[in-house]
Amino acid sequence: MKKFLVVVLVFLLSCPGSLLAFSGANAESAHNAAEAFDELPADAFELREQGNGIAEITGVELGDARNVAIPSKINGLIITAIGDSAIREKENLVTLSIPDTVTSIGEFSFYKCENLKSVTFSDSLESIGYGAFSSCGSLKEVNLPKSLTTLGDFVFMNCSELDTIILPDSLSSIGDGTFNNCFRLTDVVISPDHPAYAFGNHALIDKRDRTLIQYIGPDTETYEVPHGIIKIGDDAFTYHYFKSIVIPQGVTSIGDRAFALMSHLEEVILPDSVTSIGYKAFY
Repeated sequence: MKKFLVVVLVFLLSCPGSLLAFSGANAESAHNAAEAFDELPADAFELREQGNGIAEITGVELGDARNVAIPSKINGLIITAIGDSAIREKENLVTLSIPDTVTSIGEFSFYKCENLKSVTFSDSLESIGYGAFSSCGSLKEVNLPKSLTTLGDFVFMNCSELDTIILPDSLSSIGDGTFNNCFRLTDVVISPDHPAYAFGNHALIDKRDRTLIQYIGPDTETYEVPHGIIKIGDDAFTYHYFKSIVIPQGVTSIGDRAFALMSHLEEVILPDSVTSIGYKAFY
């Protein structure tokens, strides 16, 4: 139910070439830059201590700040996580730098930061949670760090300006509907030797179980699912405007909401090999 609700919510990143040191009372910067960041005092950040001298950011008061470098240390505590909804709906936020101490970004952390244009990710980042950058409508380019292993459900949903995404070889888990409603996004930059994923014929594919995770590309009148696919994943074609979908022999299952909210869809050709159709697949 949670995923479906997010599907009806109504978001890339350019990395600045260099970063100016952030300074604030009792806060140490994670980065250096040629362009000044707005200074925030340590008490602008709400923290949750996690023991052993580390902490998670649970909230922040930006005031009029537009360019923010999250410090690696606040009041002597090392910042290792950005918590759920911690910096969501901050309309002023334009540039964001995440320090290398951060290993996880929580659910909806930066949801609906509508003017966010640039993010520099932590080089130690391992996971980005559910809907973390969804509805960040000004993001254009995302270059995910080589440390990243997990990209959650709907992370970049409704990033309407997103036109470039670079997936690192370290990535081993991509959630459902990660790029839903990213209609400018037509290509994925990914190594041909990636151990888990491939991109071709506008299909992001999990090579390990031959699942079409998501269609990423322009809407055409007819789309033929590539041969060799066995599964069509949850939310794989949601919101697109094809009139006809051809599913080849060999596909055995169609995931939840796989073709949901496709208002122009008139015809789907199913092969005899299909044995399972998921929840609200054609809603």
